Amino acid sequence: MLGLSTATACREGVATQTLTEPTSGRSYQVVTRTNHDSKEPASVLFALHAYGTAADVMPTAWRLREHAVATRGMLLVVPAGLRDDAGNPFWNASAACCGAVTKLPEDLAYLRGVLSDLRKRFAINPERVYALGLSNGAFMAHRWACAPGGELRGIVAVSGTGPGAADTPCTPTVPVRVLQIHGDADEVIRYEGGEGIRGPYPSASATVQRWRELNRCEPARQEASRWSAFHGSTRKSTAKSATSEVVLWTFEGGTHSLPSIRSAMPELLEFLERR
Repeated sequence: MLGLSTATACREGVATQTLTEPTSGRSYQVVTRTNHDSKEPASVLFALHAYGTAADVMPTAWRLREHAVATRGMLLVVPAGLRDDAGNPFWNASAACCGAVTKLPEDLAYLRGVLSDLRKRFAINPERVYALGLSNGAFMAHRWACAPGGELRGIVAVSGTGPGAADTPCTPTVPVRVLQIHGDADEVIRYEGGEGIRGPYPSASATVQRWRELNRCEPARQEASRWSAFHGSTRKSTAKSATSEVVLWTFEGGTHSLPSIRSAMPELLEFLERR
């Protein structure tokens, strides 16, 4: 019924299928509960990997099969970027990040094609399609959410920012829930913004401010700080509208990798699905 091109591997109550996006011929994985009803509209989570990292590393390290699939019943989609001239997997996400190549791939078209292919195989709730990206994957999440079309309704971007001056401006056609997470001591993608491989990228706060404007959030913000053994000291700034929420988590002293994020997965997924 699913038209699988490869065998289905099951573990811990979930099933992983490798499928092919028909236009590009590029593969992707989808993870479901073993008893998933393909006719029941489901939430979808795209996991967008970092530069130079295999597609499956982040879902495994962050236990997304457990948190997103087994616990919440989401469809977990694991697409893969192509390799740059140095042989590193990457996303053509912005001028700043990442990959040195002669010809940039059509990654936005690929991701949209994956979503279109997924719709032919599963019932999907169009108001609950999300992306979770790390570093280069976070840039890609912003790029997709910024593009007209309204496929993504929420993103969590970790250690990667929105479009810069050399990129296509952000022009979403629907409100997008945004959680921007960044360490203020990030040595790779700097918290205060900087220059990437082909152009600049904005600061974490400028990225969030632009989304607040686009989503027409109220000017009043909720500011809070908290400390935990997992994350240390974190500042949280929240702005809301009638239809959206835009939040910045600043990890004080946090560097690019932010390994403690794996312990926050239930909270991140709750943010995406909260209404």
